[in-house]
Amino acid sequence: MFTFCKTITTTGNVRSQYDKALATVQTPRALIELNPVVTSIQQSATDSSMYTVTDSISVLGIPISVSYVARFTKVPDGIDCHVDAGLGTQVENHWRVRIKSGELEEVGTGESEECVITETATVTGLFLVYPFVIPTFRSLHDSLMKNLVRKLEDK
Repeated sequence: MFTFCKTITTTGNVRSQYDKALATVQTPRALIELNPVVTSIQQSATDSSMYTVTDSISVLGIPISVSYVARFTKVPDGIDCHVDAGLGTQVENHWRVRIKSGELEEVGTGESEECVITETATVTGLFLVYPFVIPTFRSLHDSLMKNLVRKLEDK
């Protein structure tokens, strides 16, 4: 009743070998570093799938640091990530890499030069933070996807 649940999809078309795109998406630190507000990344000493991430963001014009925990799980065609972001906010991310062949998208073999990377994120939290969380998430993850495409297309 006092919570929200919103699914956001971000897509990037990239001219890159499938294997290179998949390896980048499946490397948590590489993905995290593409977020423009990240200031610190600490991998857990006891669980290599878990990272504590610190962002520097602006709330009502006041710069603040926000830390959260992200747990990554590799899957054959990408990576899944669960984020506990504080204030009751959680995110389930599913990053997938597909080969683009005409209008079809399929799991790749490494031979294609054209890929589609999709992030599907389901954000849940307290309705009081919705007006800040959702626009901020969209903006940052649009930037993250653009940075990922740029990184993969750099020669």
